[in-house]
Amino acid sequence: MSISSNCAKLSVAKAIMVYFILSAPLIAAVPWPLDSEWIGLLQFNWNNLDDPADIPNCYADVINDENGYAAYYWASETAIFYRLTLRCTPMKVEPDNLWQFAWFVAFDVDDDNSPDWATMVGGISEVLEIAYNSGVDNDPETVVYSINDPLISGEVRVADAGWPSFPGATYLDWQIPYSALTVDGYDRNITASTPLKMFLTTSSNEQLSVKDAAGPSTTISGAFANAATIVLGNPGSFGFLYDTRDLDPASNLGVWYRGETVTVSGQGWPPSGSSYYNTGIRNVQILDTLLTVVWSGTITTNANGDVAAEPAWSIDNSTVPGIYVLAVEDPRTPGVYLTYDTFTISAPMMNISKIALTDSVESGSNATYTISVWNTGDTAGDLVSVIDYLATGFSYVPGSTSGLTTADPVIVGQELTWSGTWAVDLADQHSIKKICVNKNATRTIRR
Repeated sequence: MSISSNCAKLSVAKAIMVYFILSAPLIAAVPWPLDSEWIGLLQFNWNNLDDPADIPNCYADVINDENGYAAYYWASETAIFYRLTLRCTPMKVEPDNLWQFAWFVAFDVDDDNSPDWATMVGGISEVLEIAYNSGVDNDPETVVYSINDPLISGEVRVADAGWPSFPGATYLDWQIPYSALTVDGYDRNITASTPLKMFLTTSSNEQLSVKDAAGPSTTISGAFANAATIVLGNPGSFGFLYDTRDLDPASNLGVWYRGETVTVSGQGWPPSGSSYYNTGIRNVQILDTLLTVVWSGTITTNANGDVAAEPAWSIDNSTVPGIYVLAVEDPRTPGVYLTYDTFTISAPMMNISKIALTDSVESGSNATYTISVWNTGDTAGDLVSVIDYLATGFSYVPGSTSGLTTADPVIVGQELTWSGTWAVDLADQHSIKKICVNKNATRTIRR
């Protein structure tokens, strides 16, 4: 495989390319997505990525299928799948042989509209290859993954896409493992949580040049500029949004605390001022550990379709610790919210119980109670007050407090309040024991 950033060929002979072909046993093909699982690729403006029938070679002519999409993708936990709609089959009459053409997917990770990775199904060499850009300004030229006869091994397949307008239409599908998109020391590796742009194209040789790209573009840079931003591990969600404390966006590594305001950033959205899909205004929800909505509001993108540390949810002091979900309404399907990120709320969770040590007490006799406090949150916390209410007819016995404190409470009517600062770790349980006198007739105490 060699690469060209425009329609001209790049004269780089394979003999001088640096090859690091996988020496380990090849990863067997994994099950293909169901037809209903493929996600149609979109343009940057969230319209379908479509393409007319416009070049003579039908096996290299990208067209729309019956659903209006020229290209699709899907991602499992271990592999990425691509689907390109062609006007006719790319296979020759002979079984398991492709026409002397090539079909590519190119990836842009750093958003500079040039390829950082490329995968190729080559009909000339009958090979599936993956290469990355190992230079500063070069295109992908270092091959890190190569499979011969991929139609036979199962990493490439041809499927029927025929419909009345194009009865001979065909899908060319191929798959690659995530592990092949990671190179030690490379700063543009691709994982399930990597935001990226990609486009699919055909080429008259095994070089990345645009014979017919899915979409309106005729150049590589134009195809990337026209592509929507996606995160492969979140199929169906276009654009990218995450809490700003996330060290690995799209994970729950961002940690927030009560009294703070969660801020979010992102990219790849319809820009503000645009005439499509709410003019850059996105409806956003945050859901708690039970998937109940705890906040809903809007964020607005800038002129580039980015979101930069925009404030969202103010966390109050009663918020339960746990993992929360950041969801965005699908601009194309009102009312449908897609998960874009998760983050963690860290907080103590104080629990309290009150137990009487006797079942009943005579008039003028004392009753002893124990109030226990413990922490079921995910971090230590400070207890600053304990409030108890005496039953009618009971009064507090001065000097009877023991345990967490020996100070008498402040008494207002039947309300008793102990104040202080007591650290409560996760493994701790603290108690206050108090004695009250019954001034009425015999009373039964409910435990």
